Amino acid sequence: MAYKVSKKKLSLFTTNFSLTYFILFIFLTVLMMFMDSRYDYLKQIRKDFSFITSPLIILTNDTLNYFENFQSLSKSKNLLEEEINQLNIEIDRLAIENQIRNLLVAENENLREATLLSKKLAPKKTYPAEIIKPVIRGRTPIIIVNKGKKDGIRQGMPVVNRLGLVGQIYSTYNQTSGVVPLLSKKFAVNALHENGQNHVIIYGDTEFLVIPFFPASIDLSPGDTFVTSGLDNVYPSGIKIGEVVNVSPEDKQFNKILLRPATFSNQFSLITILDY
Repeated sequence: MAYKVSKKKLSLFTTNFSLTYFILFIFLTVLMMFMDSRYDYLKQIRKDFSFITSPLIILTNDTLNYFENFQSLSKSKNLLEEEINQLNIEIDRLAIENQIRNLLVAENENLREATLLSKKLAPKKTYPAEIIKPVIRGRTPIIIVNKGKKDGIRQGMPVVNRLGLVGQIYSTYNQTSGVVPLLSKKFAVNALHENGQNHVIIYGDTEFLVIPFFPASIDLSPGDTFVTSGLDNVYPSGIKIGEVVNVSPEDKQFNKILLRPATFSNQFSLITILDY
């Protein structure tokens, strides 16, 4: 059977509360706190309790320090990663600027050399031009340049850059022209050894320039240079064509000479067309 509990018995404070006792207890509490602070009565009790509380306090402090250090390390890591990302962005920007600077330096050098070449070939007329793209027509490699008939370009004109002979105008259109490069098998040029002797015909052969039948009795070594002779009335004399890289015997009387071109069509974007 359930019994009903009166509400009066369950209440925390009852109507029998005594103010006198309450004031007395407050006084005793204050008195004990004063006596303890003045005479240190509870020192030994606190000392005994410290064996229990100290490990808890140390553990609590270490835990708090660990989490604070962990948060600090996490923030430092995030800051370092952000700085690394910013530095990588700056490196990429500087690399691009350096490439642009190198390109401008090279183009300025090309323009300077083209100007010097024009002065050297004066009073012959020269046409500065720019390579647009290389193409293949049939099996013949052709370089397209941005000058054509409207600029006065004609078939057969020689094409050079600051390092040497690039090729010859093969076809002309209104605004563009096609150039046969040195290494094309359709290319041939009358040449002269750098010592002013030994006239030869040099042919393109895909990877190297070739002199197919050079007299074995004439001394020729790798590193020797051949230039245009000017005898064909197409190319002015003295333009560098290529450098000997290999001398191999064809038979007892002749050697086959391989030459590396002095320049390649993809080496510079600026070229000069000669009205010669």
